[in-house]
Amino acid sequence: MDRTTGIFVDGMGAAAATSGILNQLQGRIFALLYMVINGVTALPVLAAAALSDLIGTAHVIGGLGGLLIATAVAILTVGRRAIAPGPQ
Repeated sequence: MDRTTGIFVDGMGAAAATSGILNQLQGRIFALLYMVINGVTALPVLAAAALSDLIGTAHVIGGLGGLLIATAVAILTVGRRAIAPGPQ
């Protein structure tokens, strides 16, 4: 499940559970919702473990560090453009 789908499912589950119609099922809805979210978050950990077996732990940690730096640079670049004042 990608981020957009996760946000949509989280929002829809919260809206349905708190709408007053599903008060009896509220606990079950949130339990299922967070069970799915927690299950999906285990996938990157398993992928990193498999990669470290194949190419080595140092390469995986270095690659994740590079990915983190690249993401930070991209966010800073896009963020500056997004908040830059437009022509008036």
